[in-house]
Amino acid sequence: MTLAQRSNESGSANQPGNDNDDHAPGFVDAVCLPDEENIADLVRRTERMAILVVLGMGGWLMLVPAIYLVLIHGI
Repeated sequence: MTLAQRSNESGSANQPGNDNDDHAPGFVDAVCLPDEENIADLVRRTERMAILVVLGMGGWLMLVPAIYLVLIHGI
């Protein structure tokens, strides 16, 4: 079995494989929030979504005993 040698395309042999380029666009660049009003709006929407998720999960958990009874007793 022979090993194939991989070429280093970046030109630097000492550079790690996960160098995390600073110039690469990320999530922070995608969300452009220039003033505090937009930040407050984003926080408000996130908080509402979190509350809805928690209430939805609680609702489904309350249905589990009802589904169990229906399946066990064949109602």
